[in-house]
Amino acid sequence: MSRDNYRNRVNALNNPTSSDLGYSLEGEIQGGLQPILAKTKSVNANRFTNVVGALLQGQKTGSLSLMPALAALVGNLAVQEKRVTREDLDSFLQRTGRYFAPYEKLQQSNERFEQQLTRLTARLSELQFDIREYTLDMVMLLHPDETRSLLRQKTIEELLLQYLDVSILERIDSTRSLPLYPADGVKGAKDLCNDVHKLFRDYQKVYQDNYNEIRVIVQSGRSLGGGSNTVTADATLRELETLYNESARADVLNLRLSTLAGRLHALVQSTQALPR
Repeated sequence: MSRDNYRNRVNALNNPTSSDLGYSLEGEIQGGLQPILAKTKSVNANRFTNVVGALLQGQKTGSLSLMPALAALVGNLAVQEKRVTREDLDSFLQRTGRYFAPYEKLQQSNERFEQQLTRLTARLSELQFDIREYTLDMVMLLHPDETRSLLRQKTIEELLLQYLDVSILERIDSTRSLPLYPADGVKGAKDLCNDVHKLFRDYQKVYQDNYNEIRVIVQSGRSLGGGSNTVTADATLRELETLYNESARADVLNLRLSTLAGRLHALVQSTQALPR
């Protein structure tokens, strides 16, 4: 849950209606519209601001597509209202554009983060498959009377406890000689174990890099906000730090990787007990 809490909080930052960055993108946009709307005659100002508000509400997951839509909306307004000049439009776009930048960076960072996690999850699935196949190979070697198709129905914990526990190996060795195991058997287990540790290090780095990126983005937003708004940004930074530290200590994938490492350690111990 800790990882999910961190990821959910980071995603929530990219909400144009929030003020977690030290300012509200919606507030800045609506404020920038006021000089333009003050010049309009045929357009209902309240209705127009409501349309912009609805547009922002529909873009809570990102802002990359919001700026072009907003520019087109205000541009059409400038075409309809002769008193609204090109300078008015340029001033609005320039003012709001700098507030868009942190949100665009947030969305890009979050998309990159999710893509990296997807690749790591795929690598984890491949490792789980390889470890299970390695375990089945060992069980079949030590227990040739078993059927592989039936063994596949058991969890890897059941395989380790029922067929590869030290007491089981000792009992087999007391009744008959343990079979020869391929010379690269121990190396294969150690390679798998190293792959698990590498995956975990890569996973930690992805989170650390994302956290560092988000901190820089929030700090840049903090500089755009003024006065008491910096208090909000500082609170966001503290909350992110807390969630990140919690996620580093306890998360589902961490536990899964630790479990895999434990299983591989048991496999290494088992294979080392076999004659070669």
